[in-house]
Amino acid sequence: MPLSVTRTSSKGQVVIPKEIRDELGLEKGTLLLTYNTGDRIVLKKLSEPEKGIFSEITEPIREKIKKLGIEKEDIEEAINEARED
Repeated sequence: MPLSVTRTSSKGQVVIPKEIRDELGLEKGTLLLTYNTGDRIVLKKLSEPEKGIFSEITEPIREKIKKLGIEKEDIEEAINEARED
């Protein structure tokens, strides 16, 4: 495990050393989950879900919505009402 020292910028940005970026395959735009535990800051690379997995998970929900006759406008209206509360 390579160790190195980095510092934060005035905007709180941190440079991840190149050898670590290369090892983890981090590229511009890679999503990282961040959280702290005690005095540690943890960065975890988020993997993209397998293509089609989201559709596979949501398909039963879509079928139920269609069966109930719920339209996009109904959902938008419900969201707007909830935001007003």
